[in-house]
Amino acid sequence: MRETTMKRNLFLVGLALGTAVTLVSCSQSSPTAPKVPTPVANTVSLTASPSVAGINENILLVAQIGAGSGTVADGTAVTFTTTIGLFENGKQEETRTTSGGRATATLVSLAGGDGLVTARVGSGSATAAVHFRGGSAAQLAITSVLPNRGKPQGGDQVVIHGQGFLQPLDVAFVVSGTSYPATVTAVAADGSSITVLTPQIPGGVSNDRLADVVVTLRGVTGAGGAVVSVTATGVFTYAADTGAPLLYSVVPATGSASGGDIIALTGKYFTEPIEVDFVFTDPNGGVGKNIAARVVDVQHGADGTDTAHVQTPRASTGTVSQTIPVDFTIKNQLGGNSQSNTFPRVFTYVPDVTTPPTIFYISPTYGSASGNETVVIYGRNFVQPVTVQFGSINESVQNVSDDGTAITVVTRPLTGTVPTAPVDVTVTTALGVATLPSAFTYLEGQTPQLYVLTPNLGPLEGGTRVTITGTGFQYPVQVLFGAQQAQVVSNNFNQVVCIAPSITASQPGTPTTVGVTVTNVGSGKVSNSLPYQYGQAMFISSVAPGQGPDTGGTQVTIFGQGFVGPLAVSLAGTPAQVLSVAGTQIVATSGAVTVRSCSPIEGPVSVTNIDSSTSASGGAWTYTPMNPLMTGVTSTCANGASTGCTITVTGSNFEPGMRIIFTNPPMTLPATFVSSGQLTATLTTSFEAAGINYRTAACGTGGTGVQKVATAIDVQVLNTSNKCTDTLPGALTIVPSDTSCVVPPVATTVTLAPTNQNVSAAATDKSTQFTITVTPTPAGPVNATITYAVPAGFFSASPATVPITNGLGVLQVTVSNTATSGQIGTIIASFNGANSAPATVTVTP
Repeated sequence: MRETTMKRNLFLVGLALGTAVTLVSCSQSSPTAPKVPTPVANTVSLTASPSVAGINENILLVAQIGAGSGTVADGTAVTFTTTIGLFENGKQEETRTTSGGRATATLVSLAGGDGLVTARVGSGSATAAVHFRGGSAAQLAITSVLPNRGKPQGGDQVVIHGQGFLQPLDVAFVVSGTSYPATVTAVAADGSSITVLTPQIPGGVSNDRLADVVVTLRGVTGAGGAVVSVTATGVFTYAADTGAPLLYSVVPATGSASGGDIIALTGKYFTEPIEVDFVFTDPNGGVGKNIAARVVDVQHGADGTDTAHVQTPRASTGTVSQTIPVDFTIKNQLGGNSQSNTFPRVFTYVPDVTTPPTIFYISPTYGSASGNETVVIYGRNFVQPVTVQFGSINESVQNVSDDGTAITVVTRPLTGTVPTAPVDVTVTTALGVATLPSAFTYLEGQTPQLYVLTPNLGPLEGGTRVTITGTGFQYPVQVLFGAQQAQVVSNNFNQVVCIAPSITASQPGTPTTVGVTVTNVGSGKVSNSLPYQYGQAMFISSVAPGQGPDTGGTQVTIFGQGFVGPLAVSLAGTPAQVLSVAGTQIVATSGAVTVRSCSPIEGPVSVTNIDSSTSASGGAWTYTPMNPLMTGVTSTCANGASTGCTITVTGSNFEPGMRIIFTNPPMTLPATFVSSGQLTATLTTSFEAAGINYRTAACGTGGTGVQKVATAIDVQVLNTSNKCTDTLPGALTIVPSDTSCVVPPVATTVTLAPTNQNVSAAATDKSTQFTITVTPTPAGPVNATITYAVPAGFFSASPATVPITNGLGVLQVTVSNTATSGQIGTIIASFNGANSAPATVTVTP
């Protein structure tokens, strides 16, 4: 049901945007040099053909430019911009020039979605809506896998539904952690489904084994260069081989709610007689119902598989307005040895069709009057019996899709006069009639119409490859440049590629303009004429691609006119190697920038004729810096004290001469270039010798010490050629060589009390006493050293040391008899490097 809904939405877009003609274009950028438009009011109309295309399919944009009551002059610049996809120059904006009042551009997209294209000339503009069918890699998703059971020997056809399936891709079935690649047989153009053959899993399967399904896009990277993939967990079952019925596939897996369809069930152990029940569940949690289907026949294949053809029962006695998924229960050997299995949601009833058909679009939209061409009509509510008419001709209906959204017809030969205008397409069913007006064009009735020549000028000698874009070209065609016939390389309904003939024999003046016309040989109908100029001077119109790495080596195509070898080419000021020269294009290889930078280097493209010194400059080229990108760092170092071990850095955009840099410890290592994705370096000085600052943590539970622990450090790479860097935070973990617990010593403190003592000068006993306290308490008796700061002869020098017992000592200070009133001295006690605060002795009267 989801697929049908997606198709319906896309078809509605196609209907809204109009009937489209598929065009595959390989035209070059118009080489006419852009001119500044004159300040006159312009009228702009823009058409997209087709307006709906698939991923990697081209959409031709035709802008018709008017000026006043006429058309603009040839060579008027028209700027095309888009919100989806890219133009031929690889960008979302391109400037083209007019020829005969028209300018064209080609749009392509690698992702699906809706967008707007705008053509702008001066103050005039026009916008067209476009749609690319399919999803982008960012939308990658798996919604279902049908059928969801299969045999362990593999080889079952399974369809994976979802979105964003862009080729190339890989599909794997993962069982118990082991990946088994599946064989991809088809991928839907809109990226909505993948058809695969299941892989074989080794050994027998005695119990059901679930498999994950993994889809991986090749050549697509996500953020940080990651692989883009999606996994659907447990969505496929490798069925146990126990003698009970196994169901591998149901074809078709959808049917009318009215019942009566014949479907084929392929599996194993369909041992007659068998019974097949359609199991309906109540979505509201109520009691469901089982309806027995009619088994038409059972066939047994030589490979051991069985096929049962079953007629579906009616889903409901009333009208069914929504899809109904059902389970199948299959019983074999009805009787005493019967076994059964139930297979969930393997068949879906589609709603009853009660409304008239609707046509969205047809493909292709044109064909030959001789008939025998296949055309598919897309829409909804196509219920058999169906008749289809193109104009008044009843076409041969070959197939109507199961979901009623497509009719395949083969056109019948047309008799009588071939219509010059497109004819209506009409679909008739029992429920009504639908008509798509002016939907199919007979080629033989068309007069070719030219839109633009690319390029529209060339040398007198001819040889220029010219792409003629227009409509109504019928094979074979004749192309004339004036009176000279051109060689036709290829043509389809919208495009003719030819080689401009030489006109040197007529010795015209330079430049000379001739008219180009196209004739459909079969009908004799001749197109309008567009001007082509011979003898134009050299110039550059566009460059593709417009950028490349500053190391050079990018192949570049320069489009323009008047290119005659030998030539010298430079891109943004750097010489390029010329590979080939044609009149309208040059192929060259970009050179390496001599003075590199970590910023882009931009500049024009220059071409110089070495013989004549004629030169032209135009377009733009950008040298992009080689920014290194790190994805991982590993080391063979056992611990932080190791030397001689190897540091390995992985990533991309690496070059010779790079450096590996650490900030903790400060260390720079010259890197050995292994590849653009790998660098190595040898550690000659250990991290610990270089001064790494380890993190620390408490020792154990309740411990008082600390120990060094493993520390994550940042790693940086430096490209010395352009100074570009990249840093991977915490990329490398360094383990300490010593993780023992370290308990810091307790600081010793010494105090003197009191801090001040008075001694009388007149006293007979001139001594005073202080108490010394040492903490923590030393083990055993120790001595404290005493120092004095006093006037000479003021204090006695005894004692020089004081014994400390149990952390306490008594200091007896004796003042000399010569002491006089007002003198002050200072005492300091020292122990194990710790000093007390100064205490003072003051002499009083």
